[in-house]
Amino acid sequence: LISDCFVTFQVSPNSSAAGVVCECYHLSVFSANMLIQPNTLDPIKLSLFFGVFYNPVVFIVVICAWCIYALLLVWARRKDYTDMMKQGVIVISTADDAEYYYLLTVITGWKRNAGTSATVAMYMVGSHGMSETLVLADPTRLVHESGAECWFLVATKNTLGQLLFIRIWHNCRGFFPSWYVIRVFLFNA
Repeated sequence: LISDCFVTFQVSPNSSAAGVVCECYHLSVFSANMLIQPNTLDPIKLSLFFGVFYNPVVFIVVICAWCIYALLLVWARRKDYTDMMKQGVIVISTADDAEYYYLLTVITGWKRNAGTSATVAMYMVGSHGMSETLVLADPTRLVHESGAECWFLVATKNTLGQLLFIRIWHNCRGFFPSWYVIRVFLFNA
């Protein structure tokens, strides 16, 4: 029974959470509402963690997310390791007592199937002569892959003088012999 300003009314048993029905014995205007307290979340309560047994969907989703995260972490770490193995300059020497060095950079494009499995070779021509045929390969790692930038240190016994041109080719062998090379740089080292 609620009393306000000498007006007496009471909440009817027909009331619900959707609406309040009041009973009174006068002809005045009034309104009412119900305040439903929200559920509080206490992160320290251990009983929240025992609710997994009643509804395991949340638990399964969290475990799946952690498993996917762990798999992606392992995959990314392996990719980082393979990238580290691709770093460095590959030394190609034509003689044990080489005195003249040239730095060669070969850049393969980013197209689909731009890399090659064929053996790549080249020779350099300068104002004082020409080099031997050099195979641009490394037995420890893959070179000339799609998007790769391969650096070679070419050592020769005799000077070539001022470099005039280079000739580079491959032998068209392997599972994917085509090659999309976009740039080749050659510097006197």
